[in-house]
Amino acid sequence: MNSFREKSTDIKNELVWMWIAFIGLSAWLLHSVAQSFTGNNKYGDIVFIILFALLLSWRFLFKYEYILNGSELIVIRSFMSFEGSISVSLDDVETFSDKYKRKFVIRQRISKFLHWYSSGDTRPTRALTFLKGKKRIVLIFKVSDIFMDKLISRMPDRFVPGA
Repeated sequence: MNSFREKSTDIKNELVWMWIAFIGLSAWLLHSVAQSFTGNNKYGDIVFIILFALLLSWRFLFKYEYILNGSELIVIRSFMSFEGSISVSLDDVETFSDKYKRKFVIRQRISKFLHWYSSGDTRPTRALTFLKGKKRIVLIFKVSDIFMDKLISRMPDRFVPGA
């Protein structure tokens, strides 16, 4: 079977807000550092600003690529030159859905949640439950309807619509 691949997308409007937030956080960080040099303890503010900036960068700077090969789904996460990937054999997939609903997933006694998607991506959140050894793991990801149609055509018996 031929492979199908898709990359995560961001809305340019959201990226503008991300950079405005980074500029605001930088100004607040400079102000807090200046205040700490004058004797006012602003260490809590500095830690909060750094943590918030890391959260913001995680939301928008990681890029994801989803590849559907003949018998496996591969998800690649990249940030600058750092890269990580996860591979799920389609034989190990128990169920998957076109909509992620936590209530449905919790009933399946999940051992581990894998959130492999960009929060800035506007596509719907999907869920795929698979077994790895004796553990039941759910992969949460965001792909287009075209990608989901390709996945459904390969495993129509394991698809749970709207979970």
